[in-house]
Amino acid sequence: MINRRIALTGAAAAGALTFRSPSRAADIGGRRFKIFRGKGVIGAQSINVRREDAYTVARTQIDIAVTFLGITAYRYTLSCTERWTAGRLVSLTSDCDDDGDQTYVRVNAVEGGLLVDASGHQGVIAADAAPTTYWSSDFLTRPTWISTQTGIPLAITCTEAGSETVSAGAGPREAQRWNVTGDLEMTLLFAGGEWAGNIFDAKGETGRLSATSLTPALSPLLGPA
Repeated sequence: MINRRIALTGAAAAGALTFRSPSRAADIGGRRFKIFRGKGVIGAQSINVRREDAYTVARTQIDIAVTFLGITAYRYTLSCTERWTAGRLVSLTSDCDDDGDQTYVRVNAVEGGLLVDASGHQGVIAADAAPTTYWSSDFLTRPTWISTQTGIPLAITCTEAGSETVSAGAGPREAQRWNVTGDLEMTLLFAGGEWAGNIFDAKGETGRLSATSLTPALSPLLGPA
């Protein structure tokens, strides 16, 4: 969910926690996206997902700069770290700078759910909620998402909506379209179960996240619930 000013709804965030345990790190998967508004590239997003002992740790970062006549007219950064085990979110830390407007999200698993301490929400929400980082196709089945910008819980429904061809490094691929409706409206693209991008309204223009590659696979790294 990226900013209210240019309505880049639905882009995600990255790495504010450092895990220092001498863990067995394996199954590393990274992916980069270009962010478009209309035909112009306005930013980039990256995500790294890896196994650390019993946990899956996902770190995402997004950086947007909108320029006009060589001057930066708008700037957005958001960074978020997720920690998962057995298909459940254990913790999340996210920090956002929306052109000078600072927000934060802190989530921790507690008995009976997820405790959210954030700029936009305080309280316990459903234990199976997923953040708006989209990197696993498993998120499509979850009725509650957590905004990584504000912490607000979002009631959503994901519905299959045909397919389209995407280009992601190795050439054209067929991707399944998923329409997201409810508290968040956008389209997600998954090719072979892998997140390939988003399509969203960018204040009168089409916004798009487009993956530069679909390998290595990220979705399996979430692990079974």
